[in-house]
Amino acid sequence: MTTTWIEKTLQYLQKNQRKMLMIDDFKTLLHTFFGEQLHESRMYKLIHQLKNRGYLMSLKKDIFFITAPEKTPSETELEELFYRKLLKQHCQQYCKHQRYLGELTALEIHLHGTGVSIPEEIIVFNKEKQALETVMLKKKVSFKTYEAKSKNLYPAFAKHLQTIKLKSWVMNYANIELALLECLYNLNPSNRGYVEGLVVKAVKKYQKTLHKEHFEAILKLGKHNTSANRLYKLIKDTQPELAQEIKMLIKKYGHVL
Repeated sequence: MTTTWIEKTLQYLQKNQRKMLMIDDFKTLLHTFFGEQLHESRMYKLIHQLKNRGYLMSLKKDIFFITAPEKTPSETELEELFYRKLLKQHCQQYCKHQRYLGELTALEIHLHGTGVSIPEEIIVFNKEKQALETVMLKKKVSFKTYEAKSKNLYPAFAKHLQTIKLKSWVMNYANIELALLECLYNLNPSNRGYVEGLVVKAVKKYQKTLHKEHFEAILKLGKHNTSANRLYKLIKDTQPELAQEIKMLIKKYGHVL
């Protein structure tokens, strides 16, 4: 008995469980099994049916996870399997210029290293792109730039970076001084206490290696005056010497709030 193209598709999916499937690869697969180019509307109808029957799960637009009706993985499991790979792929495809991990993610890397948890929204600073986009499932990436009076300041901030290897991906991230200031720039009321707690913890951990010169180089660019003021107030009782140095820099390059 001849195997139909639908049966061949199901056999392929059953043999390739727990793998990622791109839409272009699926098109090629169907073309091979069907014998001619399958109309796009028919292909998406088939995808919809396969998802309803538990053979495919959407990771993001046109990227799927091959599973089985009796083996539905959790979102956490999928994120552990594919988040870093898809983030790397997304950045390489949609943000091809230089970039670095900033704000809270960078600070958590300084505190936890490669064991940093997967955030709901990761911040990627770069030279040109500003957008909020999907990495996978509910996880987002926010692309941000640094500008002042129509001047692109990214190259100046890119002097304050370190590198880390996240599995197979070597990525730049903000050094401790820049990470501290970025975290305190636009505080969200929902996690302000958490962020401020991490800042105090990080200052205590790195108190002997924090560089006044790095803070000065950043504040000279005309950015993070508010952040520096917040940092001063957070540490003035526990780290009075560093706090006074930061206050002097605020007076020199900005204003005390």
